[in-house]
Order: sequence, then C-alpha cells, then structure tokens
Amino acid sequence: MNAETRAKVVAEALNWKGTPYVHNQALKSVAADCALFPLAVYEAVGVLKPGPVPEYSPQWFLHRSEEKYMQAVLERGAVETDSLEPGNFCLWRIGRCYSHGGIIIRWPQIIHALRPREVMLSDATNEASICRKPMKVFTL
Repeated sequence: MNAETRAKVVAEALNWKGTPYVHNQALKSVAADCALFPLAVYEAVGVLKPGPVPEYSPQWFLHRSEEKYMQAVLERGAVETDSLEPGNFCLWRIGRCYSHGGIIIRWPQIIHALRPREVMLSDATNEASICRKPMKVFTL
C-alpha cells in the first residue's frame, strides 16, 4: 500500500468507531465483528475486492487449532510483514489459533471490534490488552 491508500484505510476504519460488536456482521454504525469489520474497511477503500466469507462460529478458536482466519487473510492476498505501518492488518492468537484481527492506526494504536463491546481504539502494548498475545502483521 502506498501512503495515500494507508491514509484512506485509517480514515475509513476510524469511521467505524463505536459500531456495536455483533458476530458475523459488518454494517457501519450498526454491527460488526473482528473479522468482517477489517474486511469491510479494506473493501470500502478498494484494497480488496468484495467476496464471500464462509460461515464461522463465534467460538471456533476455542475448540480447533485450524488457522481459519489467517488462511482467509492469506487467500485474499495479504503478505506477512514486520512493518507496523498505519493501515496494516494484525492478527492475534487468542485461544488455540490466530483469531482476532484489527487495523493499525499509528503503532501501538489499533482499531478493532472487541467482543462484547464495539469497534474501538486500543493500545496494543497495554498490559491488560488482549492484543498483547502473539501477533502477526500483514500488508495488503
């Protein structure tokens, strides 16, 4: 992504702030989860083409080790990176696999849909943050 696209991703993501968390939804200001919110942001700015998302349980990460979320990210063309640039996508390991996603605003600030709350800003380095778990970063 170039700097202009990164700025568009960040601006679009911030427009989702306060959207209530609802599993398997992505409708700005109405409902979103941590998988479909980032996807909707990247689609809205033209980084990704819209496409179907397979059904998933809200608790799949507790019972299986299959990397469903990471596989879906890679299938959409994301490339793993060490760069913590704005607009990059992060995946955190929660439960048995990488199962929580968010977008970097300006490291360590990220935006993510946090269950059961809402799309919100968080400090990924905060001791109490769920985002202190093992993390992978991707660029699109």
